Amino acid sequence: MKRYIVLILLTLAPLFLQANTSNINECISDIYFANSIMTIKDDADKYKDLIKKKVLKEQYNNDLSKMDKELNFKTSYNRTHGYYKDIYDTYMFVSSEEDGWDTYKKIISLFLDKGIGKVIGKVTNLSKKEEELLDKLLDSIDLQNHVDIYDVDRNADLSKQIKDYRDSIRLGHSIVIVAHGKGDIFTAKAYEEMLKPEGARENGWLAEYVNWMSVGSPTREVRDTYINFDNDSLPYVGTLETKNNPNRSFTQNAVGEVFENNFDMQFHSFNYYMGEPILFQDGLGKRNISTDIGKKMIMNFLKNSIKKHRDAYSQWALDQEYNKNTKANRITVKHLHDS
Repeated sequence: MKRYIVLILLTLAPLFLQANTSNINECISDIYFANSIMTIKDDADKYKDLIKKKVLKEQYNNDLSKMDKELNFKTSYNRTHGYYKDIYDTYMFVSSEEDGWDTYKKIISLFLDKGIGKVIGKVTNLSKKEEELLDKLLDSIDLQNHVDIYDVDRNADLSKQIKDYRDSIRLGHSIVIVAHGKGDIFTAKAYEEMLKPEGARENGWLAEYVNWMSVGSPTREVRDTYINFDNDSLPYVGTLETKNNPNRSFTQNAVGEVFENNFDMQFHSFNYYMGEPILFQDGLGKRNISTDIGKKMIMNFLKNSIKKHRDAYSQWALDQEYNKNTKANRITVKHLHDS
């Protein structure tokens, strides 16, 4: 039935859809990449292109013409404001969760130099001295002024993401989101806002067209599909289960004793989650490392999400038919959810 309605829409689009759009095509999935902290727009686009390259090779046997008929690749970008400020920005979202401020303090402590705010386990409390040093850090980066700036940028980025997602669905497409780190927090908020009523119309039906995977997320909220490595710094303070990372990070002291680090920001790299080799440096020196654990999960998620949309019911249904079995045969269609 879906293919029949698609054919009708494509055939009759010039007749009665031209005023709005002639691009309705329910065979298409829009794949979005949502970036993590410290990511400029060019790099976010490169990660999006990395997903595209792997999908093209592994799922379309390098048949670009076929893939272009079924998939679009896009970026859901959130702006970076610098290392510590991006961590603070992440807290702006998780602060509404239980123990949000405590979560933020622990996240910050993972990134402080000189042994400040060391976190052993997920429930270790900061000492009074560590809290005082944290307060000095917050004062030093003028977070109060930053909040005003960030509110504007955050709202603008969120508004664009919400609009992009709604536009994709209204064109008959599905949304497939790979959300990395901080991008997962943005995605959660955009998803929540997208489903809110718009005027007199309820948007709960939009959820049927959204597929979403979290990668290296610090969230404490429930996720259906995700991949977190156990020694990636960002998900370390979250509550999602983690996968054992076969690569570990080590520190070597002055007398040659080697200690394993519980976490390392280098493992948060999206390239690493996608199975690409990265140049890694720790107390044992530099070396190239990689693992395909994350890549297999991400690619399987994409494959299943694309198939799910192919098999889904159409948003459209036959309304009326005129002059059946004649050359003057015409039909009208109606949307099942949106009047």
